[in-house]
Amino acid sequence: MAGSIKQMSREQLVDAYLRGAISRRRLIRGLVAAGVSLAAANAYSYLVPERVAASPGSYNLSDEAQPRASPPPPPPRPDRATARRGPALTLQASRSGRRVRATVSSDEAADFVVSAVTKSGALATKSFRLGSAGTRKLTLRLPQDAPRRIGVVARATDDAGLFSKAQVSLNAR
Repeated sequence: MAGSIKQMSREQLVDAYLRGAISRRRLIRGLVAAGVSLAAANAYSYLVPERVAASPGSYNLSDEAQPRASPPPPPPRPDRATARRGPALTLQASRSGRRVRATVSSDEAADFVVSAVTKSGALATKSFRLGSAGTRKLTLRLPQDAPRRIGVVARATDDAGLFSKAQVSLNAR
């Protein structure tokens, strides 16, 4: 039948396609052989099946390839604006002799640990919980032999287990 498709007119090809005598692929090949551009033949073949569904007869898809199922797209990568982070934390501290006064604030409820530290370890530590966003002032008492230069570190951990840290360096007056 392939040899006879080249000799069929455009109308005969469409009629054979509508009767189910030829496949969509053969319709396109025949239209191209009859002088219709490939793009036009392909576009026309998509319009014709609407009439095929309404007409009696068979519609042979045996020589048409099934479309490949494309894999689903990957999930979007979270950008910095949507990535989940620990609570926003601010720390202010000052030192007067053996006392360190610290002000800690957070944008959400969190557990806090505030420590005065040196390179060799912690000198003083206090822990507390803020039940909601807010600020807390506290005083850390340093040992008598505390070095002149210390660091104050605050760590806030929210209910989801995410944390953030803030650090300030201080020198004795």
